Amino acid sequence: MKRQSVSHQQETHVPDGEDGFTMIELLVVLTIVMMVFAGLSSTMFRRDNTRGVAEIARDVQTIVYRARANAIGTGIPQRVWLDLEAKQFSYGSNELVSVPENIGLKVTTGRELISAAGNIELVFLADGSSSGMDVVFSNASLDENQPAQRLKTKLRVNWLTGLPSIVPEE
Repeated sequence: MKRQSVSHQQETHVPDGEDGFTMIELLVVLTIVMMVFAGLSSTMFRRDNTRGVAEIARDVQTIVYRARANAIGTGIPQRVWLDLEAKQFSYGSNELVSVPENIGLKVTTGRELISAAGNIELVFLADGSSSGMDVVFSNASLDENQPAQRLKTKLRVNWLTGLPSIVPEE
């Protein structure tokens, strides 16, 4: 018994200029799509006052975490300083967070931790505990579509554990 192989071939014919896209047309469409995405991303990722307040609080929280970790690791008390006049948090010689002019600060801490010059000290001990501090960062909304509102974020440094946490402020 013989096997026969049968092949079916279809003939396709694409007339010139009727089907498909040219390379130029594809490039034009891709360019338009990229421009639309660029416009959307600039509005989606726009920085506003809420982000500014929260971002500053997170930056200060990072310094506080580092000071606490160094106090535990070295066994030597570490200090984070807040210069109220310059609106700057500092730790060590090279870590500094400057608070922008449009962001207000309200600090709650022990009276003995405030120097005569107005600098506030946050101390971390070798066991991880701290002198404790609450800092409220606030900002007025400058969006013309909404009435002015105060946006607040609180950084709380627990005196017993020394752990900093960001708490929404009402």
